[in-house]
Amino acid sequence: MSVQYQRFHKHEVGIPMEANWFIALPFPAASLPREELTRLPAGTRAFAPADLHVTVAFLGAIGERRALDAWARLDTGDALPLPATIGPRAVFGPPRRPSALGLDLDIGAEKSPLTHCIAAWRNEVRAAAGLAAEERPVRPHVTLGRPPRRTDAAWQRALAIWIDQYAAHIPVTLERIALYTRAEPGDWRRFREVRTFPARSGARQTR
Repeated sequence: MSVQYQRFHKHEVGIPMEANWFIALPFPAASLPREELTRLPAGTRAFAPADLHVTVAFLGAIGERRALDAWARLDTGDALPLPATIGPRAVFGPPRRPSALGLDLDIGAEKSPLTHCIAAWRNEVRAAAGLAAEERPVRPHVTLGRPPRRTDAAWQRALAIWIDQYAAHIPVTLERIALYTRAEPGDWRRFREVRTFPARSGARQTR
């Protein structure tokens, strides 16, 4: 089954918006079984493999200067690379109107290194950007796609089948952390990395 990866920004449907910023751990798509990327319910707007990530801190539409202030505050120490375990399939948001489909990570492991690091980092960087602390419990996950703009009974049935299918609980290593924002117009990806640490092979270190 072929999958068409879609960018779906509001500006593409005539609604101007400021770009959101967030700090996340790039997720190695090669670690996923192929079916996790290709067998989402029909109509789901799938993320491209290069866009997969584990969010550490969502910053919102705060502008580049404040986003860079948040990035400058980040101190990962010697935590990277971070081990994790791919968990069950998950739906995020209200059950009848979900906002995303994905995979939980380190499910049931409240003191996993990944969970610990997100908890330690997220409010430090949010404070540096002048944002309120995030109070919700940490839930490490990787988003695979978003629902169609309009869902119907057929999609809901397909979603119920998808969520009940087994997802391989396999280990994964998260090697980098990055500051993200919206991709440039014409880019096939949804997001772009503005800063990254450690730098990718052949790229200049950016901290």
